[in-house]
Amino acid sequence: MWLGDFNRHHPLWDEERNSHLFTGAALEASQKLIDILADYGLMQILPKDILTLQSTNSGNWTRLDNIFCTDHTCGTLITCDTDPGRRGPNTDHVLVLTQFDMSLVASADSPSWNYHEVDWEKFNSTINEALSNINPPSPLDMVESFQAAARSLDAALCSTVEEVVPKTRPHPHQKQWWTKDLTKRVDELKHLRKQVYRFRAIPDHISHTRLKEKEKQLDKEIHTTKETHWKDWLEEMAGNDIWIASKYITNPGGDGGKSRIPTLKSQSADGSETLAATNEEKGALLANTLFPPP
Repeated sequence: MWLGDFNRHHPLWDEERNSHLFTGAALEASQKLIDILADYGLMQILPKDILTLQSTNSGNWTRLDNIFCTDHTCGTLITCDTDPGRRGPNTDHVLVLTQFDMSLVASADSPSWNYHEVDWEKFNSTINEALSNINPPSPLDMVESFQAAARSLDAALCSTVEEVVPKTRPHPHQKQWWTKDLTKRVDELKHLRKQVYRFRAIPDHISHTRLKEKEKQLDKEIHTTKETHWKDWLEEMAGNDIWIASKYITNPGGDGGKSRIPTLKSQSADGSETLAATNEEKGALLANTLFPPP
């Protein structure tokens, strides 16, 4: 599978109305891409005339992003389309959503209790009703009576939790500072971006102005919410949180991955090992490994 922003204009994937972009230099550059696709047997799975980018300056919609797959991968393709409604703030590209049938077995992921969403007034009334059905408080002078009272109390708590507390299955990559209000704003932008895409041929349509205003509001709310969340966390932290905060401050920002490629090892036909330490050696080794000759 080969995908990305290829920055190439060609009638095979762009709209015919963008013929002013099909210059000789552009077609020559696109032909190199087409030749490589033919050599490796790659097929275009994002249909023609589906636009992926709106120019920031002119507002014109073009097709610079593309997705290509081999015959084997195309056999598992379900859908490949864009979703202009999910275009992020301060971006000019739209999402390309591709779905394959990989037939993977889902991992056993049991939901957990979401105590943040509990209606505590209902919780208190429910547990009081459950406690009224057990024996009233009394001195516990026997081991058996103590165990019976503990089991009754535990059963009342469990039944209340099962009835009142909702369950959730949080995403492992969920942002801790994200809120329901931001989700609501994103949903509003989804509908508005779809409307803007529908009226893309009318530059002075009111939806274009509304989209810019909403994007600025969302961008400001994201920064404010993130700043407020981390300030509250720093003010309320205790114990091991101090060491976590120190690690955040001292380490450079990033996605947690290594900032460089380590030394690579390659094995030749005679069994000897070769080390690639410099950037040039690593690049040549990766190119030969990932893109072997046909």
